[in-house]
Amino acid sequence: MPRLYASDEVLPQIGKVIADASLDASAKAKFEANPAEYLKSAGIPEEQLAGKKIVVHADDADTLHVVVPSAVNADLVESRDEDYLSLLGAVTVRGCR
Repeated sequence: MPRLYASDEVLPQIGKVIADASLDASAKAKFEANPAEYLKSAGIPEEQLAGKKIVVHADDADTLHVVVPSAVNADLVESRDEDYLSLLGAVTVRGCR
């Protein structure tokens, strides 16, 4: 499953990269051109980025990108784990505010 793992300590730096791309067209263009470099500068270890294709999609007022994960926890889905299903739903419809 293509995921990046980061410690809680670097989440604010990753958030800053995303926020900058959202607020500044120049920063967004640079992030889109080389997302791995920006994620590395935010604290994602280089070995996690190696060999991964990172595609940046930007929502706008009329476009929402819904990401279907490459894998979910089938046991939690089958058991109808409400917390897990709520997390999947929240990530899909709430995004960031």
